[in-house]
Order: sequence, then C-alpha cells, then structure tokens
Amino acid sequence: MLCSFRKIDQMLAGLLLLASLQTLQAQQRNLTGLHDSSISIPTFEGRDGQQDASAVQALEEYVSVTGLGRSGSVTLQGDIIISPDSQPQQGTATLTVEGSNRFRFDIHTSAGNVSTRIEGLTGSIQRDEQGVYRMPAETAMSGAIISPWTIEALLKDGRLSVVNRGVVSVDGSSLLRITLHRPLCLHAGGCAPDLQKLRLTTDLYLDPHTHLLTKSVETIRLSEQLPTRSLRVITYGDYHQVNGAAMVPFEYRETLNGQLIWNLTATEATIGNRHEQSYFRF
Repeated sequence: MLCSFRKIDQMLAGLLLLASLQTLQAQQRNLTGLHDSSISIPTFEGRDGQQDASAVQALEEYVSVTGLGRSGSVTLQGDIIISPDSQPQQGTATLTVEGSNRFRFDIHTSAGNVSTRIEGLTGSIQRDEQGVYRMPAETAMSGAIISPWTIEALLKDGRLSVVNRGVVSVDGSSLLRITLHRPLCLHAGGCAPDLQKLRLTTDLYLDPHTHLLTKSVETIRLSEQLPTRSLRVITYGDYHQVNGAAMVPFEYRETLNGQLIWNLTATEATIGNRHEQSYFRF
C-alpha cells in the first residue's frame, strides 16, 4: 500500500475502500463511536415469506410517496465530507442508483479518487485506477443505499419476510421500525448454489407521518477473510421534490460501528437517466 493513501483508506472504511487484509483488521479493531447509539442490531427469527400486513403497507406507502415510479434511476451530485469527526477530507461525489441492484458511488478528494460499483451480487472498489477490491457478495447485495426500487423488487419475491417491530425512539424521534429478511438472490435459482440459502437482514426506520425512509441498518462484512461483522447505518434526510413530483433525499450519512464515516450533501439530482451495464462494472 502506498503511504500517501493510508489515511484515505482508513477514512473510507465504511465504503469498503480497503486495499489489504492488514487495513481491514485494523478497522475491525478500531471503528467504534457514539453515533447511532440507539440503533439495535437487526435480527430475525421466523420463516421465509412471513409478512405482517401492516409492515407491507408501510413499505408500499414509502414507495408511493417517493413518486419515483417508473423513472428507474436517480443520480445525485454534491459535496462530501469523509470522516468528519477526525481528519476530515472534503470533496465531491456522484451517487447513481438504477433499478433495484445497480449502484455507483464516485468520490473525488485531494487524497485521490475512489469509485464503488455494484451490480447485484458483484461489488468492486477501485482507487485511482489501481487494483480492484472485490467485496463479499452479501455486502454487495446490501447496495450503496436503500431505494424505492429495491423495496418494489423485494415485495414481489414471495420469500421476503417483513416484520413490523413497532414505533421506537431514535435520537428523540418516533420512527416505525420494520425488519426485512431477504434472500441474496432476488430470484430462486438466479445465483450460485452456495449463495441461494443466504439471507440478509435489514432494519428500515420510517417516519410514520410522512412515510419516508429515515434510516437503513445492516451488519456487513468488510472482507471474505474476516468473519466478524460491522453495524452499518445509512441516514436519509432533507427530502426535496425533483421534477415537481419525486421525493429524493439530498442528505446521506453513513456510520460504521458508531463512527461517522461520510456525509453527502447533494446539490443536484437527476432522475430517469439510464446507463450501459458497463457503467456499473470495472
């Protein structure tokens, strides 16, 4: 690893911008903080296809209120602060979400450029056109963020489990907590046999009045070599109307094990633009 990139590797751990097992192990030991301290670790005990009608309704209301409908994609451009609590790096970022399982997150700072690209179970990160880091399939499937298209696709899968956990207090706000227990493969038989039985548990926190998504919570692995998991929380806020109808969050924040990793403030949003498949791959 080049010394000039050591600091940026540490600050971007939440984006899986990690180039070596040594760096990964250091992050697993040291990433602790006080952010999102009231958030519980997502858990599920039940069976595939178990669905609470009230939880399904809440998710359908969220998809409806965003108004994104068949636009199919959103691209956000704005300013990003990486590791704002310590050694902050400021830069610009472009986040593209297309459909239920395509994501691209490009970050540009004085320390270098990093691109994260995800399509389904395949996720990769490249820094300044150096080597490509492959993330675990389950981490790739969790995506860069949760989008309405992700929820729409999941609700069509009969194996999805949806549980209403009730209204809980988070940072002084009352939010509806919904647990999703979903297969990694959106379609049975659509991936390798060793992955077909794996499930991903996600907690969504929705505003019960606006029906908008406030937080998504998952435990992820930073590397195939490390069995330990980290608690990742994405916070969504400052929703704006785009094109006079669609509601899109302009503020995104990620914490990993309670440490604030990055904060994205969008200044521009475009919906409906489609990209070639190669845009989401290296």
